[in-house]
Amino acid sequence: MKTEPLHCCIHFPMFRIQTLEARHPELQGKPFAMALQAEGAMAVIDSLSPSARRLRIPPGIRIGDFKVRWPNIPILAPDFLFETELRARILSFSDQQTPTHHWVRDSIFLDLSGMARIHGSDWADWAKRFTESIVTQFGLRSRRVALSSISSTAELLAIGSRGSDPVFCPKGQEREHLAKIPLRFLTWLEPRIHSRLHLYNLSTLGDLQRLDRRFLLQHFGAEGESLYAMAQGMNIPDKQKQESDSVSVQTHLVRDLALDTQIQAELHQLCDQLSFMLRSQNSEARELQVLLQYADGQECQASQRFPSPTTSFPQIKDSASEMLAQIHKRRIAVRCITLSSSRPQSGNAQIDLFPEAGVKSSALAHSLDKVRRKLGFNAVVNGNVVPTIAKAVLQSSPPQRKRHPARQAG
Repeated sequence: MKTEPLHCCIHFPMFRIQTLEARHPELQGKPFAMALQAEGAMAVIDSLSPSARRLRIPPGIRIGDFKVRWPNIPILAPDFLFETELRARILSFSDQQTPTHHWVRDSIFLDLSGMARIHGSDWADWAKRFTESIVTQFGLRSRRVALSSISSTAELLAIGSRGSDPVFCPKGQEREHLAKIPLRFLTWLEPRIHSRLHLYNLSTLGDLQRLDRRFLLQHFGAEGESLYAMAQGMNIPDKQKQESDSVSVQTHLVRDLALDTQIQAELHQLCDQLSFMLRSQNSEARELQVLLQYADGQECQASQRFPSPTTSFPQIKDSASEMLAQIHKRRIAVRCITLSSSRPQSGNAQIDLFPEAGVKSSALAHSLDKVRRKLGFNAVVNGNVVPTIAKAVLQSSPPQRKRHPARQAG
């Protein structure tokens, strides 16, 4: 018997702000701002809490102007490590609902096909109970929920919905539900695509529904195919969907780093986080990218493809270190490091006939993952990072000058 497909998307708007509120409950209901860069003439406010937005603070205001006009509102840095831990905990919590789920763009997707025998047929009531349990467990109070037979339709309806009540889209009614959703909600599209949509006076998915597929392909290239599929409530082609997904980790340094030992330590920590995230999502990295952003705004990046898909921390670390040595040639301090794996494949690759060499390391990695999911990522610190950090701290601390005995006596 063939089961009808059903996908649920739970979108967490301003996930980064909600993460700070979950980490610091005293911030809930209070105005505060978040900035990726705390200092510098060009540093701006990246996001605002709901209470701060009600004060009509201009988006993207410079931090210097913000401190003058709103001196009593705190400015916080994002907690990227806690975000990674929280995503992993939510995915682990979702295992109780369905074995097929993944996290993309501040949203969790659950494949509920064939799960009616377990959860019942009233999916709106199930979604309401499940999201309420997420609020109780993790403190993410703002969420948008939608269910549809098409995964991309569920995501668009969740992002465009208002309120926390679940939106259920019956099969065959995708076009009607999608017509009023503004195109500005498609934040994953490149800026040039949004500029071209504005140039043609296209503002909603309903506007795209009235266009011919050949027109979109001619004027938007490869993106035209996905735009047409999303507007019509159809599945996005697998090739384009895989290319749009990626797993990435990022660290915004509190102070600009110039010492190679410190940069290497930060990169090692990111490699450990990335391998942990890949295993949590049951994915394997096929290629790796390293991006450095310097204090003067310039960027350098490199990419490398693995011989075979992997989640091994040593392999990812060696590849990232090799790319770092290739691109880090400037004498400018590093402000931000990003490590990403584009188009990761599902972790169901063919198993080698003689895997004894990697069995112990793989078992150890999964054991550490269990500890980190329960106690947090920082519960286990990688041994390759600790000596480097300690050495960097000793090198960066100024030497204490010894006073002459005669001067001490005098």
